[in-house]
Amino acid sequence: MERKLLPGITVFTPTYNRAHTLRRLYDSLLEQTGSFEWLVVDDGSTDGTGALVASFAAEGKIPVRYVYKENGGKHTALNEGIRQAEREYFLCLDSDDCLASGAVEVLADCIAREQPAGVIAYKSMMDTDERIGPEFPEGLRESTLFALINTYNCAGDRTLVYRTDILRRNLIPEPKGVKFFPETYLYDRVDEAHQCVLLPRVICRCEYQEGG
Repeated sequence: MERKLLPGITVFTPTYNRAHTLRRLYDSLLEQTGSFEWLVVDDGSTDGTGALVASFAAEGKIPVRYVYKENGGKHTALNEGIRQAEREYFLCLDSDDCLASGAVEVLADCIAREQPAGVIAYKSMMDTDERIGPEFPEGLRESTLFALINTYNCAGDRTLVYRTDILRRNLIPEPKGVKFFPETYLYDRVDEAHQCVLLPRVICRCEYQEGG
């Protein structure tokens, strides 16, 4: 029997040999207020990631949980994060990303007000603060990710937050020996049954890494 999910947001980070970017992400979490946990699933790193995350947890400033698994690809780490999450909502924050100031509070206010299946928000570039992708269509309050791109011609890299229980019903297949399976499978499955609230605020700031 699954444990009851707690209120708030699981900020989930899948990582593989990215110890050099995790400090920046952690620092951005220290600036947040509201109810959240940071869940790191390490997909077989060999660069001291475990010891680094343990040092963050030992500071006791925010709730930090660390899970190590054998290398299987990001999709397997994402599935494990969804299984391990303890909060009602789930935000995937990659190891080369960070949260904008006040992001958790903004999301929490939206969730309390709308009780959505999910939230689609903006991302920006870390070095320039330039928003990635166009603004949401004026007057559009809800959409699926698919419709946003294909119906409203509003493509772009977005911040995606979903109810954890919905994600658990739509885990990504893990074919044996396959280390890349597109995570869009998960979002397409969610789109089939759920609309998301559009939140025109920058939640995540990105820096794309070579080989990422």
